[in-house]
Amino acid sequence: MVETTRTPQRTAQRREDILATARTLFDAEGIAQVTTGRIAQVAGISPGNLYYWFANKGEIVRALFAQWSAASALEVGTDDDPEQVLRTLWGQTSVQREVSDRFGFFARELFPLLHVDPVLAEQYRANVIGRSARLGELVETMIDADLLRRPEPPTTVADLVAVTWLVQETAAPFAAAVGADVLDPRTAPLVAVLPLLTARGRQVLGLGHDGVAR
Repeated sequence: MVETTRTPQRTAQRREDILATARTLFDAEGIAQVTTGRIAQVAGISPGNLYYWFANKGEIVRALFAQWSAASALEVGTDDDPEQVLRTLWGQTSVQREVSDRFGFFARELFPLLHVDPVLAEQYRANVIGRSARLGELVETMIDADLLRRPEPPTTVADLVAVTWLVQETAAPFAAAVGADVLDPRTAPLVAVLPLLTARGRQVLGLGHDGVAR
């Protein structure tokens, strides 16, 4: 086999091709069932070429986690007013559903992975802590702007953020296991937030008392 000349564009594309192949296989078959050899075969490269990029399957999983985290980043500007923040975060639920669909294997297998991969566990923890702190700040600005009510004690804003996060990440696999008639993953993340919207918050979102946009 003749080795093609590596360029930044070619090498970056090869890495993305490997990750895209792994993501598809993990989603279809589960992470444990997919070997690096199978990823290389489906990607149309030699195992040695794959190992040039990733020493093992764990590194591939971590790289995909980085993609998942980046795709889940909040698109909120530092100068956005509270009303725009509310609109953005409300719309983020549908954006996050699309991201979760692309990385469905993480929703199914994330917590077992965290127990066996301390590096991934630390990355996940750092991601949760950083994004939760930012979300907490945004919720406080919306409370101050009379768009949201503060959670009733003993629950806190931090509890609201954590529960909403947890439901967002686990609703889809739960619904897949028990049926959408038990839990609709499209609306589940809103359960904790909808009751806290003030009249002004509902107005900003164009919601009626039934929570449906008008």
